[in-house]
Amino acid sequence: MTENNEDETKEMAEQIADAQDFIAKLFAPMNMEVNNMGEQTINEQYKEAKQVNEPTLQVRTISSEGTGVMHVQGFGEVTINRDYGFAGKYTMPPDVGAYLHALKATHTSFASDTVCYVRNISVEKYEDGYQLVIDGSNNAVMNPKLEHVFNFNFSNTWRLDIDFEKCSEMIDFVEQNNAYIQCEGKRPTQGVSNEEEE
Repeated sequence: MTENNEDETKEMAEQIADAQDFIAKLFAPMNMEVNNMGEQTINEQYKEAKQVNEPTLQVRTISSEGTGVMHVQGFGEVTINRDYGFAGKYTMPPDVGAYLHALKATHTSFASDTVCYVRNISVEKYEDGYQLVIDGSNNAVMNPKLEHVFNFNFSNTWRLDIDFEKCSEMIDFVEQNNAYIQCEGKRPTQGVSNEEEE
């Protein structure tokens, strides 16, 4: 091995160590997150602290499972699988995960005080099914160091088909809480990826 190769190897090892340190620091607050919903009461004080007064969906910006897993929470009067309403994990295209990672979290979890969610998502209902819609960067705050161009599958928007069987709890939540947008016709299909529950 030449001296140049040894220097490059050493430099690469240092960069990997720096990246691992950065990732460890980045995920440290999530590792400490405590789900204390058993001690919380869903009342006016809770709603004010969580900034909700109607059915609300939010998506986690950074997943401890990587850019392929989406965490969605829903607050609503009709609860499905959580005291506050609904929570689920779903697979998603890595490009969508990279986009969510680049967003600056604006809201706390419905289950804790950790600020790690954004609310630029909605569910649209069509005659042939549902789509999860994630608004693009024009409608969200980006982390300055991570801002770059994303190849959305629609104009400044991500659209993911929601699988009825694999995402039944999400559909149940939005239906029972009237938390979807009713749209005419069939789902848009340009570049749409399927979203599946993990």
